[in-house]
Amino acid sequence: MKKVLFIIISLVSIYSVLYGQKYTDIDNSYLVCDNGKLEFEDLSGIGKILDNVGLDINVKERNSNWIIIPIAEGGSLSFDIKPQKKSDDFDFIVYKIEKKEDISESKRPIRVMLSGRNIKNGATNDEDCLGQTGLRKESNDYNENPGCAQGDDSYLKEIDAKSGEYYLVWINNFKPNGGYSIDWTGSAKLGLQSNKLTVIYDEETGELQVSDPIFDYSGNIEKENWNFGSDAIVTKNPESNTFSVFYKVSGLKTITHTVKLKSGCEFSYSENIFINKPLLSSYFSTVSLYPNPTKNSFHLIVDSNLSEVVDCKIINNIGEVVHKANLNFNQGRNDLEFKVKSYSAGEYKVLIQTSKGTIIERFVKIL
Repeated sequence: MKKVLFIIISLVSIYSVLYGQKYTDIDNSYLVCDNGKLEFEDLSGIGKILDNVGLDINVKERNSNWIIIPIAEGGSLSFDIKPQKKSDDFDFIVYKIEKKEDISESKRPIRVMLSGRNIKNGATNDEDCLGQTGLRKESNDYNENPGCAQGDDSYLKEIDAKSGEYYLVWINNFKPNGGYSIDWTGSAKLGLQSNKLTVIYDEETGELQVSDPIFDYSGNIEKENWNFGSDAIVTKNPESNTFSVFYKVSGLKTITHTVKLKSGCEFSYSENIFINKPLLSSYFSTVSLYPNPTKNSFHLIVDSNLSEVVDCKIINNIGEVVHKANLNFNQGRNDLEFKVKSYSAGEYKVLIQTSKGTIIERFVKIL
């Protein structure tokens, strides 16, 4: 029987302040971790590609970066963008992200700030359209057009943000080498929500299927570490980013996931689960593998009480399945030979899945 466990994990943010790094393309956007102040020392260039800002009018990147804002708890989304130089002309666009898996194509502009230099429409100077800009409660407009018209003040209406939503902000300075900071002034709590780690436990085989809760943000991950415990046998599926886990002994197990994002945020979360099915069952009295290490081939010896066709996989040290076959298991001694002469040097796992239990053995291939 399989049990699906939805485990609420507390996500702890360590810090969210940045100095001197550039996030000049959408696919390399800065991911906001919390409501901490952000500082970008240098804003120059457009990155590897000229991103589409999504407007019909002729607006292009000059010196810009991109920021993704996840909403952990709903509230008002407002902010102050403060240029290092008060005379700098900063523009920004806020987009609603409709599909996290396709940010570039699913972004929808909902606030457009383009006012700046070039006095027009009755304005007597352009000081109100330069320097500090952002979103605030007191403003009622959703956009300001290029130039500096009467009534423009470089601020737009704040956003009523809902929990679980995602926003993208493009910030552009007409002059190179001008840095800025952002103060978050609204009531919304920013950052990733506490995630649900999905664990599927098969009580018959003792297998756990564990998902990765921040797979959507794998492009922002600088470093991550999973710790399943010292007696865990773990195989990662690179396509679905899930883990298959078996334990050698039964008991209470702790799964811990630690992540550091490129933006500097660090998260750590863990969960306990009780395993009542150890890796090997009484159906297999003897399991051995020899020679180990090996150059050309090895034998796997299994004394079994079963007579059936079993699934066999050989998995390399990065989780790739390099061999897959169905094998005939007979009652009594089974002597299975595997030829591995063509394999690269390294550590491998042999995983045999039967109807009554799972066998996992390791071997080392040498040249």
